[in-house]
Amino acid sequence: DLVGELGTERRAPTSLLFVPYLDGCWAPTFDVDVRGAFVGLDHTTDEAAMTQAVLQGVAFALTEAAAGFRANGAAFDRLLGIGGGSRSKVWLGMLADCLGTEIAVPEASELGAAFGAARLGLICATGADPAATLTMPRIVDVVSPDPGRTEAYREAFARWSDLVGPVRAASRPLATPM
Repeated sequence: DLVGELGTERRAPTSLLFVPYLDGCWAPTFDVDVRGAFVGLDHTTDEAAMTQAVLQGVAFALTEAAAGFRANGAAFDRLLGIGGGSRSKVWLGMLADCLGTEIAVPEASELGAAFGAARLGLICATGADPAATLTMPRIVDVVSPDPGRTEAYREAFARWSDLVGPVRAASRPLATPM
């Protein structure tokens, strides 16, 4: 488990950058041609450093999407951490620090998406009341942003953002016609 090898302690940002657009970018900027990239590799880069960079790159892509929501009036001070990644304190801490938002972890969080889909199916199939069916799960943990790391991630996000434009430009000639 690559993420598990990072341990449980939250980490400062890494200078190794990863742009996670392996099959294009869908939000907040639609670009089917952009591709992923690592920048900052050197002879000391190991598997753990690349794993942290991948998590950080995905967190930055989510930060970019969250900025788009916020720019259009959305506000959120708490998000739910669901899916397999919700088992990692490193990942949840990175998300909380990048987004500047609490991440609440529900009971059976790794099954959250399946429970949500089942509830939506129940509503569609039976006409169940959405307000009664889509209830908040029991929260078993809350991961809060760390102000010092939030600022460090904000600076690293600015470096990552500066990289995305050149990666987009470099990706265009590599695009595979559909």
